[in-house]
Amino acid sequence: MPQQLINNNNQNNINGTIVSPKNYVLEAVPDEQTLAELSCYAIDYSHTIGNVALWNDRKDCHDLSVTPPIALMPSPFPAELFEKAKAVQETLSELYFRISLDHDFLVDAYRDVVKADKWIAKQIELMEMVKKDGIRQNISVQLQRADYMSHWDEQQHKMELKNVEVNIGQVGGPGCATLMSKLHKRMMEKVGNLRYGQPLSSTVNGKLPENCPRKGMAEAMLHAWKLFGDKNAVIVFMNQPELFPVCHFEQLQFIQVSVRVRRFST
Repeated sequence: MPQQLINNNNQNNINGTIVSPKNYVLEAVPDEQTLAELSCYAIDYSHTIGNVALWNDRKDCHDLSVTPPIALMPSPFPAELFEKAKAVQETLSELYFRISLDHDFLVDAYRDVVKADKWIAKQIELMEMVKKDGIRQNISVQLQRADYMSHWDEQQHKMELKNVEVNIGQVGGPGCATLMSKLHKRMMEKVGNLRYGQPLSSTVNGKLPENCPRKGMAEAMLHAWKLFGDKNAVIVFMNQPELFPVCHFEQLQFIQVSVRVRRFST
């Protein structure tokens, strides 16, 4: 989940009268000079923590790197909706996983989509080929990212949580999300020192949630590797070098148990 500043101020009761949250960004960045200073600092710090990718125009050169698109500050988000997203995520993940195993349902659901979407059509074609050839493994692992946004319901006069996307393809994103959280914590400290003479410790420690999806996905793949039951099995990462950005999984767990990891470009 993208990094957000969890807003649990009682004055912003999402079930009562909606009150615009305090725009701390405008207060923290009052002029162009401050914005330029913070921007340069964010780019420099991103390089120090590895939040970078290959340069778009020189993908063949591994000596040049740039930062991916970043937000200087985390976005305010209602705490109650954030907790709701966490509460339903495990159940929704299982639902999507079970749907992904229902061949007949998927073919029927995408019957009209494949006529207009070549990429989806190719996925269905591959699924048909796998089924025809026969499923040879009895263990599957799904790495999934769910995107949520807050929505103001005009009729109910309250904020609601909306699941706007589920993505099981861009599994490199969690690596960037982990580093973005680290960047945002540092930026909040920088803003505090710059504007108020001390770090915004209460905000950093109390309202920025833990966000370690890279480690979680690495642990999921390690668990799947253990269930596979073959100590000689290899975990293979397929990377598309033209995609931006390029972020890697935390592989410490694999190294500790001597798992062989290979990375290839398509």
